[in-house]
This record gives sequence, structure tokens and C-alpha cells, in this order.
Amino acid sequence: MLRCIILCVLLVAAQAAEKSEKSGLIAKPENWSGEVAITGEVELRAEVTVEAGTVITFQSKFGIAVKGGGHFRGQGSAEKPIRMTGPGGMGANGGRISLAFCRLSQVGVGSWYLQGEGPNLRLEDCVIVDAQLACYNNPVEVRRTFVDAGRNKYAVVEIPPGSQVSDCVFSGGAWVSKALGGTISGCVFISQAVPEGASQNDFTHEHICGVHPKARIERNILVGRSYAAVMSIGRHNGEGALIRNNTIDMRNGKGSGHMFHLTEPKAKGLVLRNNLFMRCVGIHDEEKTPDAIASTDYNLFADAPVRHKGVVMSARKPGEAGCEQHSLEAAAIGAVCVDPEFGYPFPYSMEQMLDGSITVTAVLQRYRSAYAPKPGSPLIDAGSPEDAKDAADGRCDIGAVELVR
Repeated sequence: MLRCIILCVLLVAAQAAEKSEKSGLIAKPENWSGEVAITGEVELRAEVTVEAGTVITFQSKFGIAVKGGGHFRGQGSAEKPIRMTGPGGMGANGGRISLAFCRLSQVGVGSWYLQGEGPNLRLEDCVIVDAQLACYNNPVEVRRTFVDAGRNKYAVVEIPPGSQVSDCVFSGGAWVSKALGGTISGCVFISQAVPEGASQNDFTHEHICGVHPKARIERNILVGRSYAAVMSIGRHNGEGALIRNNTIDMRNGKGSGHMFHLTEPKAKGLVLRNNLFMRCVGIHDEEKTPDAIASTDYNLFADAPVRHKGVVMSARKPGEAGCEQHSLEAAAIGAVCVDPEFGYPFPYSMEQMLDGSITVTAVLQRYRSAYAPKPGSPLIDAGSPEDAKDAADGRCDIGAVELVR
């Protein structure tokens, strides 16, 4: 009998240990495991390590503020991801957040506080559904992460200069992303689908709305209808930015490949090189700003009725060096890419992304295989010799996907 009582007490204690509630100030290091409920606002000023397989539930829109001295480490794995459900959120406000193999539903993640050292936010192999990734001030590192805006305006808001964002998938929102800086490479941006007969105003306006100075936007695939794939707004937006080797497929929407709203001439305007523009008006500056584009060449326009509209380059004319001298046109998109009809609307459900039956890597592979150059494509070896050093065979292709020979 005594042994039975002891076993029962141990069982109850173990079950209690697997379920915990968190609120208020956390000033000493902790390990979280089992089931964790966020029952109030949490101020984190110590290191918290969340073990693989932990389930965190946010109640009543509470959040976790990681402040000075705090570090929230979510250490999931492919086999045992960490799951977080909201509505709720977490933000680095002087502290740090590191998440790996975490799946978040209605839980936003961000960084706001300016601190001396960065990055203060690192995400790897994460899925964020019906929430935003919002990053201000400090550089961030985001890799192999999926973000779907759901009911939010943006999937991604503000990627500061100096950031590294690679191999991610961003979907939906009135703007898929806003104000990108640093290096944004190997990502896929997918706009909201516009139902037949609906107005574009009620759906995605831009895939990328705003580019920080000296940003590098390269080897990304932008798919779907919007008013602009990349829009640069304001006096300093996009100054000195490099936009190269992207595939921009606007699916014959009302928008343009690029649309620039600038208010002053830019001595160090944008450089566009090796980009594939499909089913769109090519490069469009509604404000006709002199030298907003510093150079544009080695691009390919497929099923694009107009290459340039409103572009003013004071020192160059079309066909001259730095102004489409080496650019190409192709009428039949079927001769350019392997499967240009794939991927819009986004072909996978949020449930598949959250349960892991579809991974970010699998999504990227599918899009890249679809937009790879078709055998004999005019994209092959047609890129700038300036970028040949980045190609495995020393020859640069146009578009986001380099042909593997």
C-alpha cells in the first residue's frame, strides 16, 4: 500500500512538472519543457531554454518581452519541434531571441530595441502562420523560415540594414513585405490570390514595399499579382541597392515588375541586373525621377509588352551601356522556364506547413525547379560577366535559378 501511495505521489508530481504557467518577471535562468501556458505578460531578463517538443500556449494575447540580460532560446528539432499557439507574441527589447524548428500559429516574433551588438533575433527552420515577423533597428538572421501573413497587413515588416535573410518563403498580406535591408537571397515571395472579378486594392499591393539603401535583393522568386513586385518609396529608399538575378512573374496582373516612387534624383540609384521579368510591364517609375535607376542591363523580358515606362536616365539612352544594352526579349514564356504555371496561388495549406508534412526546403525546391531555365532557354549564359564569378561554371544565367550543368 505504501509503495502504491508513493508511486501515485510521484506520478502526480511528474504531471505537475510537465505543465507550468508563466507570467511576470523572470530574472533567473529557467528550462521550459512539457506544456507551458503564458497567463500574463512576461518580462524576461535571464536565459530561458525551451526544450524540443515543448508546447507553449499564449492566453489573452499576452506576450514575452525579452529585455536586457534576457535570451529566449527555442531549441526544437525536425523530429520534435517546439509549438506555440496564440494569439500572442514575443519581442526582443534589449535581449535576444533564438528560435530553431519552432512552429508558431498566431504568435508574432519581432525585435525593436536598439542595442550595441547584433543580431538580437535569429530564426532557423521555423514556421509562422497568421502572424508577422517584425524587425526594427538591429540586424537579424532569418534562414529557412516560412511566414504567412494571414489576417495581417504584412508577412514581414522592416528588415534592417546588415541583416541576412536567406532561403525563406513569405506569403500573403496587403504587402508581402515592407522595407527590406541587408542581403535578401534565395527567398520566395507569394502574393495573395485575387479572386475573379475582385479588385486588386483589396489584396496584395506589393511583394516588397521599400528597399533600404545598399540592400542586396538577389536570387529571389516573386510570384503573383500585385501593383508592384518591388516598390521604392522616399528620399533614401533604395539608394545604392543592388537588385540582381531575381525572377519576377506578375501573372499578367495590373502591376509592373518594378515601380519606383522617388522624390529626388539619386546619384547612387538602384542597379538592376540579370533579372527575369515575366508577364508584366517591366520597369516602371511613376514619378519619372531622374537617375532613380543608376543602371539596368542583362535582363530578360518574357511576355512583357513594355520594358520601361517612365524611366529617366540622364546619362544613358535605351540600348546603351547600363541601359539594357545586353537585355533580351522572349514572347513565349513556355520556352523560358520549366513550369511557369506553378505556384500561384500558394499550393500548400497552412496545416501542412504547421504539421511539417511540407517543409520550407521542399517548397523552395519545388519553386526553384519550376522556374529553372528550360533546356535551350534564352536565360542560359545570358547574364552579366560581372556576376560570372558567383556561378559554379563561371557563366551567369539570368533569373533566380542558376542552371546546374
